[in-house]
Amino acid sequence: MSYQKYLSEYIDFIRYDRDLTDHTCKVRRQWLERFFRDLGGREFSFENIRLLLREYKRSDLSPNYIHVLITSLNSFIRFLIAEKHLPLEDCTSNLNQLRPKKKIVLYQTLSLEEIEKIINPPPHKNNYERDLHPKYIKCDYMWGLLLEFLAKTGCRVGEVIALNVGDFNFGTNEFIIRETKTDEQRIVPIPPDMIEKLREWIKNRGEIPPSSPMFITMHFARTRPNSRIGESMVNKTIRERAKRAGLHVDRRFHAHSFRHSFITELLRQDVAISKVQRIVGHRKVDTTMIYTHMVTDDLRQAMLKHPLIRKSQDPHAIIESVKEEIKSFRLHGDERFDYTLTERNDGFSFNISLKK
Repeated sequence: MSYQKYLSEYIDFIRYDRDLTDHTCKVRRQWLERFFRDLGGREFSFENIRLLLREYKRSDLSPNYIHVLITSLNSFIRFLIAEKHLPLEDCTSNLNQLRPKKKIVLYQTLSLEEIEKIINPPPHKNNYERDLHPKYIKCDYMWGLLLEFLAKTGCRVGEVIALNVGDFNFGTNEFIIRETKTDEQRIVPIPPDMIEKLREWIKNRGEIPPSSPMFITMHFARTRPNSRIGESMVNKTIRERAKRAGLHVDRRFHAHSFRHSFITELLRQDVAISKVQRIVGHRKVDTTMIYTHMVTDDLRQAMLKHPLIRKSQDPHAIIESVKEEIKSFRLHGDERFDYTLTERNDGFSFNISLKK
């Protein structure tokens, strides 16, 4: 008996009864359709499912994809049993035994210095006259504002380009994200140092309705004013500005790296994982936990603070670790402070003060 005919019924069930997101429903449909296609005319039994999963494991299919498929199959089988379509016992526990070991994914990030250079790159070397044109000055300013917003909020690029002017509340200094991956709206504080910049940006655009995009493309300013930016345009601009800044452009230079970097930096600053999860809109804290694998250097430094470990350390190594901890405040390039780190034979001295 073919159970593929119940697939649409299952998708409706998880969408409306289980309230799963459209993205999840789409992914599950795709994987189950592929599974039934690969199953061919074979019977939908545990033995045949097991054999096909083993074929997948021997293929080039990513372990993460196999996990998604097994999760989809488990859910589909439980649905069939609950609806009396499948006269078999629940075999999902046996399917879980076939899950491959998941590899730890280390997301690629950009350093704070790289992000700052992308936000504020030097002018074009060969097109300096073009940079003086008011249209390009406005365009360059807008891109800097958008990228700074990405870097300081950790939002997904799709969430940022979907923002409208009316989504910003300057009374509470918050903005609401309506278009999210999880279909759950969330409210995020506006970065304090960007409040006036965003206000000024809206003011300079003149009389615009609340439904206007917050960030607009200048390419169609005459024919289609207030056109929304595309995601590919954001990635292209990031790479272009990175080249202007003299950076070696590699696969890390895309919009989502700003999000990875934002989350990683918050965790490095010992911000609670639950708070990071709420800020960036992860549905499960497990997703945020992935980023903890990227701060192993910080964990190493934390272990060195244990009294038993510290006692066995070379005193000079302790001095070096303290020095690195002081440097981790990342005040380099911040012109509001005067500070000096002076080396001595027996250690170092550190002095910091506000500029007068």
